[in-house]
Amino acid sequence: GTTLTLTGTGLDAAAAAGGLTVTVGGKACAVTSVTPTSATCTVPASTTGPADVAVSVGGTLITTFAGGYTYSAHGTLQVTKRAWVAVPDSGLTGADLYNALVTGTIAATEVPVGGQVPPGTPVTWTYTVTYVYLVDGVPYGGAADLGAGDVAVTDDDDTISTVCTGLTLYLNTPTGCVAAGVV
Repeated sequence: GTTLTLTGTGLDAAAAAGGLTVTVGGKACAVTSVTPTSATCTVPASTTGPADVAVSVGGTLITTFAGGYTYSAHGTLQVTKRAWVAVPDSGLTGADLYNALVTGTIAATEVPVGGQVPPGTPVTWTYTVTYVYLVDGVPYGGAADLGAGDVAVTDDDDTISTVCTGLTLYLNTPTGCVAAGVV
């Protein structure tokens, strides 16, 4: 949905001679205006990373700018923290423990929002992080589309601090980690 401006000479004549078309990453970039020295188009939705920009006149490729446009997903991070008690000693750690807790494959008790835990109780927290990226209000991109790399999750609870580091977040694809402590 952003505007891409190409500059050059004779662009209006090229457009009049048979139609000026621009593609970004192989998708049509809708040309919105053409002057003798510039052409603007509306970039099609895609995922993050570099994309080739190709310019054609009357169906004939004139030039390609390899990696001429770089998509970036300006999304938001969504973090959901959940608390668990009575987590059995299953030998699971890290991502395996996270997955077992959130899918319910190990017997643990989730503390409801606003619930209270007696002091001295061991607690395991799960943190689900999602890089939410929407196009026109609809999630766009997925597990193959990098949203952010080398992400660290921290908790403002002084007893927990850094929860995990080095997370790779893909667009609209939840990932998570765990931390444990005693309340």
